Amino acid sequence: MAIRIERVLGIATPVTSPRTSGRIFGLPVGGPADPFSSEIANTLVGNALNFQTFELAQAALEFTVESDTAMAVVGGRCTVSIDSTTHEGNQSFRLLEGQRVGISPSLIGNYVYLALAGAAQIPYGADLRGTTVECGRDRLRSIRLAEPPTSLEFGVVRYLASEQFTPDLPDEFEVDRVSNRVGVRLTPALAPHGFELPSEPATVGAIQWTPGGQLIVIGPDGPTIGGYPKVGYVFSSDLPRLLQIPAGGRVTFQRGNADGAAAARLASAGRQQALLRLLRLHLGEA
Repeated sequence: MAIRIERVLGIATPVTSPRTSGRIFGLPVGGPADPFSSEIANTLVGNALNFQTFELAQAALEFTVESDTAMAVVGGRCTVSIDSTTHEGNQSFRLLEGQRVGISPSLIGNYVYLALAGAAQIPYGADLRGTTVECGRDRLRSIRLAEPPTSLEFGVVRYLASEQFTPDLPDEFEVDRVSNRVGVRLTPALAPHGFELPSEPATVGAIQWTPGGQLIVIGPDGPTIGGYPKVGYVFSSDLPRLLQIPAGGRVTFQRGNADGAAAARLASAGRQQALLRLLRLHLGEA
């Protein structure tokens, strides 16, 4: 069971769970920008939650099915073409030998995740064009999500303010067009500053304040050390939603506290687990 990738337009990357063990050597943690969507896609095809998926960053992907298998496409709003039939994303599909499949760039959101049933792992950074991906057994039931993942519910992004640097933030920011997995750059910029700090550990979700005044929220491929002042830290429950906001999208930050961050994390995890249990029930796995 396999597919052959024929065409990639844009950035398509194999991603797995974040790897924190390499931080001591300065390696980014990596992992999906939107782990919620990646987990849902894997569940729809019967994979483990941390199984490798293909992250399409405003990318188009085309492939040929070489033997029967199944896929799920979850995340930003996109279209999926199977031969001459067009479908919406955020659902699973049974694939038959000889079919040609195309996934469009996301129309709403930055990232779309393709999960293939039992697919063999592809090295990170590999050129996917012309690659044959060995897959596992197909699923007999196709499932369509009733609503998009929670990471596509754009709205207020909560953060913990720094105790050391507390500049006044504008009511609203715009996501800069050069934002990516390394960091989300925000405009308008704050006032420039002349703070010179020794380098210190940095984490995903930290809000850095550059000397020129721009704020950058560190993403999964961002630095693990840096000397820019940090004005706060985005709630982990809200970070996937921030990373899904496309260039030109608006962001409103809301200041929170440690208790609120912990409660938001538990609520978000509980909502995700409830959805995954429901999907497993429909697949007959629970």
